[in-house]
Amino acid sequence: MVQGDREGTGGPSALQKRVIELEAHLERLQDSDRQLRLFIDSVRDYALIALDTNNCVTGWNAGAERILGYQEHEILGKPGSVIFTPEDIEGGNMQLEFDTARQTGRAEDERWHVRKDGSRFWGSGVLARIDDEEGNLVGYGKVMRDLTERNARQQRNLLTVQENERRRIARELHDDLVQRLAVLEIGLARIRRGLPPEAADIGLELLRLEQQTGMLSNDVRRLSHQLHPSVVDDLGLCTALESIVEEFQRDQGQEFTFLCEGVPEKIPTNIATAIYRIAQEALRNIAKHASGPGGLRVIGEGRMLHLTVSDAGPGFDVPAAYRGGLGILSMKERTQLLGGQFSVTSNAGGSTTVDVLVPLQEDY
Repeated sequence: MVQGDREGTGGPSALQKRVIELEAHLERLQDSDRQLRLFIDSVRDYALIALDTNNCVTGWNAGAERILGYQEHEILGKPGSVIFTPEDIEGGNMQLEFDTARQTGRAEDERWHVRKDGSRFWGSGVLARIDDEEGNLVGYGKVMRDLTERNARQQRNLLTVQENERRRIARELHDDLVQRLAVLEIGLARIRRGLPPEAADIGLELLRLEQQTGMLSNDVRRLSHQLHPSVVDDLGLCTALESIVEEFQRDQGQEFTFLCEGVPEKIPTNIATAIYRIAQEALRNIAKHASGPGGLRVIGEGRMLHLTVSDAGPGFDVPAAYRGGLGILSMKERTQLLGGQFSVTSNAGGSTTVDVLVPLQEDY
């Protein structure tokens, strides 16, 4: 009888032992793989995304589905660029992130990303290079978290600090510097009136200084008003908006209608100030780029406040304006920080309308 690889007449051969060991090892690997997959799928606060060397999606966890909106079968095989904004793609920021990860092993970023429904969120993440056993690049892994609420809270806090500082400086300008200039103007006038007839030349010079002091006082008062519109605090949003429309008509000589209906007398200061700033920016854009009649309306609609600013044109390319103009971006950001909706509609050669809809309560 041939014993072969048997260690004993009744025991398994060395080959059989090896097979048993390999099967046990494979089972452990499968268990480990299942545990890893269960762990990845259980992570819902973070998007875990795998991409190949062509930047196409090869892995997608439940967190990525929750944050970005795509189900796994919808996104696998698609380019990773679908989650980046057009501005970051065109500006080369997306490619820079992949280049940095490939060259240094990782790339960190905080920027706007795009969900399946087209909405945007502020994402913070890391893109890491993945190598095989020999050090060759086989793909990338991206870990990302939605920090939109944190970013919005920080921006709201920053705006609050800015507005408070504006209010402080405006008050100092108005209550201190403007008053000092008024005293100076009165003093110059008193000296001028007390001069003898033979000092007429000096009187003319004093009159010139008196007039310049008056103009400087008006400029400081105007600067104080631009820094913080006290009329919003003192007389309310409707009166404040009506005043800037009247100022716009006086300066531009354009027909401009104003309507304020259903607006509560008491509005949270941050909301009233933001609406005022948005209206200011919209009127500033009209003064620069438009002509003809227009209008500003602010309507209380239940628990919402609806601001509309329109002009007769000429219109413009809205996507190009978003890319190149800080004014529209500023209005949009202020609206979003209030938990509201912002839109601009415009046709080349036609009219333009800015629409802002914000909640009146501070539950955003």
